[in-house]
Amino acid sequence: MARIVEYAVEERDVGTSRTGVDTIRESHVVITDVRVSKEWIVRHRDTPIKNAAAARHPGFFWDDVEYKQTAPLVWEIDATATPFQLPEFASSPLARPATITIDSELVNEPTLFDYKNRPTVTTAGEWIDGITRDRPRLVYRVTKNLPADPVWLDNYPGAISADAVRLRGRVRKKNTLMLRRVRLGEYTKENNVWFTRCEFELHFDPLGWIHHIWNRGTLKLVQFTSAAGKKAWRQERIKIGTPPQDVEQPVLLDKNGQPVPGVLDPKGETPIDVSKTVVLDINTQPLLPFNSVLPLQ
Repeated sequence: MARIVEYAVEERDVGTSRTGVDTIRESHVVITDVRVSKEWIVRHRDTPIKNAAAARHPGFFWDDVEYKQTAPLVWEIDATATPFQLPEFASSPLARPATITIDSELVNEPTLFDYKNRPTVTTAGEWIDGITRDRPRLVYRVTKNLPADPVWLDNYPGAISADAVRLRGRVRKKNTLMLRRVRLGEYTKENNVWFTRCEFELHFDPLGWIHHIWNRGTLKLVQFTSAAGKKAWRQERIKIGTPPQDVEQPVLLDKNGQPVPGVLDPKGETPIDVSKTVVLDINTQPLLPFNSVLPLQ
């Protein structure tokens, strides 16, 4: 088995590079007892290895190593070391923290409430249709270097935050953030590290991303007693007028599935009892954890 019989180190220069970083240049002379390949020299634990720590110089790493065979059993290794005492993100693009910026947008949408969250009805209790509002939303734009295409890319776009998320010093409640517009750049190499630039948006809506719709329909629930003597419910068409006719448009229902008092008054003599109206919360997007999955740090 080959072995090193003599190892000498000559410190050639200690100085400052053109970029203002301290450098150490050394010449290592290695003598073996038998002929060895360059690969053997490179793998040996005592010789300098590129991007490895320089044992004789704590705080430095070898960033330039050249191997040259000067005789059958003699190798000369020229190596340059620079400090890695700078912040870690300066040497590894993957260690750099995520950058988060904020933009805003106005969303025009139909509404059933005013700015104080009161139903939009006339003084007589009649429903007012066709009202819209411009509502602001915040857009968090996140950028982070990743080593590979993330697994969450497959099913997270369009997802809603199932947990509270801290962004730029503010905690956003669960159900208020939606992941949108994910973009991955080309793979590039920096400091011998391959990475891709990942950009995505988190749209913040303080009202949440759950749809709020009125509980209404053309069917009502009617209670009956079954043949076994048990009380049960069945659906029946809602009728109006004389003689009774099936309603053509959905009407407001209370929490028991019955028409809200006043909605079936053809003459409008009975005001709609707004206190009996019910708003249903419908969630059409998946709720997924953000903190433990998305690269937000």
